[in-house]
Amino acid sequence: MFRRLASRHLGATLLFVSLVLAFAAPSSAAEPKWLKLQSPSFGVVSQLDEKETLAWAVEFEQFIGALHGLYGAKQVALPPLTIVLFRSSRDFAPYRLRTESGQARVAAFFGNTGDWSVIGMPGSGRDAETRQTIYHEAVHWFTTASDTQQPLWFAEGLAEVLSTFQVVDGKGRWGEAIDDNVAYLAYAGLVPMEDLLRASQDEALHGGDRDKYYPQAWAFVHSLMFGNGGADADKLAAFLRELQTSDLDTATTNAFGKSYDELTSDLRRYLDRGRYGYAEVELLDRSSEMTVAPASDANVAFALGRLATVGGNLELARMHADQVIALAPRSPAGYELEAYAAHEAGDDATLVPALERAIELGSSESWIYMTQADRLLYGSQRDSGRLDELLTAETARAAADLYERALGLRPRNDEAFAGLAMALLNVDSPTDSDNIVLSAARVMFPTDGLLLVGQAAAAKSRGDAPAAVKLLGQATKEPYTMPRRYRNSVVALRNGWIGEWFLAELAKLTQDGKFAESRALVTEYLADDTIKGPLRTLLESVQEDLPDLERLHAATEAGRAGKQDEAAAILTALVNDPSTGERARREAERMLRLRPGAGGDSP
Repeated sequence: MFRRLASRHLGATLLFVSLVLAFAAPSSAAEPKWLKLQSPSFGVVSQLDEKETLAWAVEFEQFIGALHGLYGAKQVALPPLTIVLFRSSRDFAPYRLRTESGQARVAAFFGNTGDWSVIGMPGSGRDAETRQTIYHEAVHWFTTASDTQQPLWFAEGLAEVLSTFQVVDGKGRWGEAIDDNVAYLAYAGLVPMEDLLRASQDEALHGGDRDKYYPQAWAFVHSLMFGNGGADADKLAAFLRELQTSDLDTATTNAFGKSYDELTSDLRRYLDRGRYGYAEVELLDRSSEMTVAPASDANVAFALGRLATVGGNLELARMHADQVIALAPRSPAGYELEAYAAHEAGDDATLVPALERAIELGSSESWIYMTQADRLLYGSQRDSGRLDELLTAETARAAADLYERALGLRPRNDEAFAGLAMALLNVDSPTDSDNIVLSAARVMFPTDGLLLVGQAAAAKSRGDAPAAVKLLGQATKEPYTMPRRYRNSVVALRNGWIGEWFLAELAKLTQDGKFAESRALVTEYLADDTIKGPLRTLLESVQEDLPDLERLHAATEAGRAGKQDEAAAILTALVNDPSTGERARREAERMLRLRPGAGGDSP
C-alpha cells in the first residue's frame, strides 16, 4: 500500500547505484544535529548544515514552482511532502528500502501513502541520476492534484520528460533528452504504439516488452511536447481530453488523424533524427519564504518514522512511533505511525487500538478512517449472500460514516469510494450527505463503475428500482471500469433486484389489465443478454404465460360486468385450447366451477 518497488525504467521509484557511490560520503562519529526547514511547498528534516540544507531546498522549490507554472495546480490539493536529508549514505543506510530479499542498495527513494509523501536520501547524493529519480517521483506526487485520471503511458512518460529539470544560467530547463532511453530504444526497437497505449500497469511492469515501456512512453510524450517545434502539444492535450469521454480508437483518430502504425512510424523517425527540443522557464528564488530552525526530537522521530514505514523497516518504524507517543502523547501522530507499521506487519492486536486512539485524538489522515471502515466492512461480513445482504444496517452505517470522514480529508481516495459504495448497499436509507459525496465522486472518477453501484443503492432506497437496475447494468459495461472481484457479485445483485421488482411490477400491471405494458417490460429485460440463469428462465416463463393471463383477466372483467355468458365462453376456450398452459387451464376450470349457476360465486 505504501510503496512502489521498481527501478526508474520500471516505475522509477528507486535508483540503484554502485556501492562506491552509495558509500562515498564520509561520516563523522559525532552525533548529528537535525534541522527543520519549512518551504512554501514542502518540509525538510536535515542532518546537513543550514547552508547546505537551504541550497538543496531552494533548488527543489524551484522545481516545484516550475511545475506549478506548467500545471496551474493548487498547492492545497497536494499531499504534504517531507524530505529527510541524511549527512551521509551510512546514516541513510538503516532506512534504505527493504524488500523480501532484504535491504536494497539505493541512493534515494520516494514513498507516498496518499495522505503524505516522503523522500529519503543522503544530502550529498545530488548527482544527476539521483536528482532525476527524485524529480520523476516528485512529478507523480504533484500530479495527484489533478482531478483528471491520467493514462499510464502519459503519467510515466511525463514524469520521465520532466525529471531532467535543471537550473541553467538562472533558468529552469525541461525536456533534455535522456540518453539511456534513446540508446535503449535504438538498440531494442519500438513496440507498436497500440500496445503501448493499451498496456495495463501489470503489462507495463511484467509483460514481455516491459523494458521498452518507460523509455518509449518518455519518447512519445517528448515528441508531442517538444517535437515539431512544440506544434503537436495541442494534439496531446486533445488526445487526453478525448480519452475522458471516448475509447482509445476514437480518441486516436480524432486527435491525431492517424493510425497506430503511422504513430509508430512517426516516433521511429523522431528518434532517428536525434534532435530533441527543450523548454526554459523563469524561476523564483523563494529562499526568503523558508524558515530554518533546530528540529525537535519529536520532529525527527516523526519524519524518520514515516520514512521507515514506507521503506518497510517496520521495527524502526515502531521504535520511532513509540518515541513520538512518549514525546507528544496527546498528538495522533505517534498512533498513526504505530497503525501504519502494525498494518504492514499484519499485527491486528496493535493495529486496532492504534486506530481507535488516533481517531479519538482527531487524526487528520484519511487512511486511518478508511482502514477502520475497512475493518468494519470486511471483518463483519456474512460468509455468503448478495452484496446488499452482507452487513447489518448499523454496521454498514458506521462504515459509511468512516469512509465519508476519510473522503472529507482526501477527496480523491478512490479506495474509500469503493468501500463507501459497498457499505451503502447495506444501509437502511442513504442520506443526502451520501448522495452529495457520490455525486462529487462521479465528477472526479466519471468511469468508475463502483460509484454507479453506490448511486444504485440510493435509487433503490428511494423506491426507484428501474433506475437502480439501470445503474447496476451500466456499472459492468464500457466505458465504466469495475474491479474483477466485484463484477460477478454486481451482476448477481442486479438479477436479484430485477427479480424482486419485476414480479411485483408485473403483478400490478396484470391486475390493472395493462398487458401491453407487461409484454413490453418482459421484452425489454429478455433483450438484455447479461440476464442469464434462473432469472432468464423466469422471464421466458412469464412471456409464455402472458397471453393466458390476459384471457383470464378478460373473463374476470366480463363476469364483473355481468356478462356471464361471455366470461364462460372465454374460460371454456381456455380449457379446450391445447396451447393453454397448465396453470392457466386449472385456473380457468376453477373459475368455471365458481360461475353463477355452477354452485359458486361470480368469477
